[in-house]
Amino acid sequence: MPTRRYISPARYEFSPSWSAKGDLEELRAAYAGFHLEVQAILSRVLTGVEADGLGAAFKLYEAIRKPRASAIQAGSSANTWLKGKTDPSWVYGYDSTTVPLREPEAA
Repeated sequence: MPTRRYISPARYEFSPSWSAKGDLEELRAAYAGFHLEVQAILSRVLTGVEADGLGAAFKLYEAIRKPRASAIQAGSSANTWLKGKTDPSWVYGYDSTTVPLREPEAA
């Protein structure tokens, strides 16, 4: 197991190996984009909401984000991303600043 060296509260580096540092940097980059999506949608959902509407706003946020987050998690767990014929536009073409702010329709 690689040894860790403390850098800062948000950054850890592993001792050198053939892949650990590159994998860590890729992971940070991927999650940075995901977190920007979260922030954009959450700020849009909460815009103009009064205290008594917070519960409904957070339920709407969950309804919007859960299907996408679950799909990303499932792909990550299965480790199948781009290992076959895949259209990555559902990941890279997603615009969190324009996604409709309504509950997705049941499939």
